[in-house]
Amino acid sequence: MARYSFIITGPKDAGKSTLSWQVLEYLDQLPVSKGGVITLQNDKKWFYLIADKAKIPFEANETEEFIPIGHFRVHKANLERTIRSVQASLDTDYLFIDEIGPLELQGSGYFPVLNAVLSREHGNILVVREMILKEFLTRFPQARNYRMIPVENRETISPLNIIKDHINKVLNHSHNS
Repeated sequence: MARYSFIITGPKDAGKSTLSWQVLEYLDQLPVSKGGVITLQNDKKWFYLIADKAKIPFEANETEEFIPIGHFRVHKANLERTIRSVQASLDTDYLFIDEIGPLELQGSGYFPVLNAVLSREHGNILVVREMILKEFLTRFPQARNYRMIPVENRETISPLNIIKDHINKVLNHSHNS
């Protein structure tokens, strides 16, 4: 099973996506392949496709097809593009899926690729909001082997150090083998 995979969890707006981005920036300095998607937010939300280094809109405008998630109108075509990007990244050293949520628990969103992602031998960095974590682990028991990284607030630095230390141990072990 994936021996160096993480589930980043915490409440809404705690900095889970920010931590994912920091892990990606760290991995950019290492000789590893990366793929998947991170959700970014500044003035608006974006999907960031890691392999393509492309930022695409998260929300649909009034004329575009969308999927309702809470108060968001998620751009349907762009969500489908992120799913294809995740699928195409299954052979990377590290694969990110930021914001596994209610859609996946309902069999939609990233659900079609989750079993393939969760059964990879390589590293995964998954973001799961704490309010659905228990249900996610019940629905996807193979994720119980992942290291849980709780994020309480944006100022927390130790979760990044925990992930970096673990990645370094794995990389050092593979270079010494």
